[in-house]
Amino acid sequence: LGDDLIKEFEAVCITYKKLITESFFLINNYNIMVMLFVKKEYERALIHCLRVIDTKSQARAELQHGAQMMQLVLHFELNNLVFLESLSRNTIRSMKNEKRFNEFDQIFCTYIKKLIKTPQRELKPVFSQMFEEFLMMKKRSPENIHVFMVETLAWCKSKIEGKPIRETIYYKYE
Repeated sequence: LGDDLIKEFEAVCITYKKLITESFFLINNYNIMVMLFVKKEYERALIHCLRVIDTKSQARAELQHGAQMMQLVLHFELNNLVFLESLSRNTIRSMKNEKRFNEFDQIFCTYIKKLIKTPQRELKPVFSQMFEEFLMMKKRSPENIHVFMVETLAWCKSKIEGKPIRETIYYKYE
């Protein structure tokens, strides 16, 4: 995704703010967040992530839920580990309050906590365990039941193989 397209989208959102539905705003910011994540532009992705999270709407609650998990990943990638510990506790509390803390979320948050405490040189086995556990979960569950599953699998695979995420995001996890 080119920077020109992202800038054009942002300009359209500002110009036509009153005409854009919350759903349109959430979907597009979520998609741009994921694309910037794939490009390893974590700070810019975080801006769009926070836009999704901060929008007070039930229009696309599943996207806001996915953005909460992406926020954890982005802070991990930005090496904001001290902040990430309190953010993970707040995220878990928020998801529980919203009654959106399912099996995937519980396991995901457990691994995030484990990644925070694991020395850099020992991360690969944790990502391997995480990948295998989520791959098994994906095989047990109907297609796309868990928001953020594909992104998590691709992220883990990229860490295991030492490749950019853009090389693993299109891999079919079946």
